[in-house]
Amino acid sequence: MKVEKIIVLGLSPTAKYVGKEAYLFNIKCIAFDFKNGPSKYSRYFENTEIISESELLNKLKRDYLNDGLSYYVCPTSDEWVEFLYKNKILFKNTNLKTSSSYLDGSYSLLADKFELMTISNKIGLNYPKSILFISNNTNSPDFSSIDFPIFVKPSNRVGLASVMQGKKGWLFNTKEDWNSFENLKNLEGVELLIQEVIVGPESNIRVLGTVSSKGNRGETWIGIKYRQFPHGFGSGSLIVEDNEYHELNEITDKLLKETQYSGFFALETKFCDKRKKTFIIEVNTRPVLWFGATTSAKLFFVSQWCQSLGFLSITFKGRNQEKVNKPVVWKYFFKDLFISFKKTSKYSSKILLPNQKINSFAVFDKYDLKPFIFDLCNGITKKMGF
Repeated sequence: MKVEKIIVLGLSPTAKYVGKEAYLFNIKCIAFDFKNGPSKYSRYFENTEIISESELLNKLKRDYLNDGLSYYVCPTSDEWVEFLYKNKILFKNTNLKTSSSYLDGSYSLLADKFELMTISNKIGLNYPKSILFISNNTNSPDFSSIDFPIFVKPSNRVGLASVMQGKKGWLFNTKEDWNSFENLKNLEGVELLIQEVIVGPESNIRVLGTVSSKGNRGETWIGIKYRQFPHGFGSGSLIVEDNEYHELNEITDKLLKETQYSGFFALETKFCDKRKKTFIIEVNTRPVLWFGATTSAKLFFVSQWCQSLGFLSITFKGRNQEKVNKPVVWKYFFKDLFISFKKTSKYSSKILLPNQKINSFAVFDKYDLKPFIFDLCNGITKKMGF
C-alpha cells in the first residue's frame, strides 16, 4: 500500500487539532515550526522539530521530495500559507501536495482584508465601511468618510505577531484615542484597514467552517461566538454550535464561487444592531483553533481536505463516524477562565445548553496532557508579564 503522511507546518494549538484528527484516521503526521509550541509535546505526531526556514527547505528537498511517499502539507497559520506560496516550486509535479489556492496565490483574495473588502463590495455582500492607511509617522488618516468608533487592523497580519500580541486589531472611540496610539510607531509602512465598528455584543458573532474545492464547499459547521480573548476583538474562547439555518451558507457560497477557492475556510461575521445587517469580519484560509469543535461534531475537515487532494488510505479507527445530533460547546479552557473572571459576558455553556451537549476543548485532552500543561504555563507566564 502506498504510504501517505501529513506534514503539519506549525506547532501551535491549531497544529494539535490537525494531528489529533489525523490520528483518528490512522494518518501519520510530522510537524515543523520555527519556534516552540504546545504541539511539540503531542502524542499525535510521529515526529516534531523546531527548525529554521532554510533548514526546513533543505530538509524538504533532501528527505521528502520524491522519496516514494506522498506528503500532504497543511499550514496552520497565515505565515505558513505564505511560506507555501513562496516555495510553490516544490509542489510542481512532485509528491508534495497541498491546496491549489495556497500555490497560485488566490488565497489572498480572501485572507487579505482589502482584497476581501473589494470582492465583498463587488458581489453585494456587506463589509464594514473602511479606508486604507499606511503610516510614515508623520501623516494621519482622513476620517471624513467614516464614523467613530473605529477598529483598526493590518490588511495582512503576516510577520506582525509580536505587535498584535493575540489581538485582531485596536478599538478607538474618538479621534483623540487615535492620536494617542502608542503602537503606531511599530506599524510604520504597514497597510492598515480602518473600519467602522459593527455595533453589538459578542453573541452577534457567527463563525462558519468548511473545506472548499474549486469554489465548492463541503459540509459546514456554524457556531455562535459568545466570548473571545482578548475581550471585544480577540479569538474565540467560548463557541456554541448553531444548528439553525441562516445566511452564512449563502455568504460562503458567494465568496467561494467568486474566488474559486480551494482549501480550509473559516468565515467570521457579525450582525450589526445599528444597521440591522450581517457584516463580514474576516476569512481565514487555513485551519483555525475552534475547528476542534468540528471534530467533536464528527465532520472531520482534515479528512475531507486530504480526500480533496487525492489521499487514498483513509480509515476511521473510532467507534462511530456518524455525525452527532447534539450541539457542540467549544471552549479554550484557561483563556475562557480569564474572561469569565472579568465578567465581560453573562453567558456560560450551562446557561446556553443546560441539557444535552458535547464538550470540546482547545488543547486540553485527557489522553494528551503535555501540550495543555505547556500552553497553560506559557499563558500564565505571559499574563503575569514574566
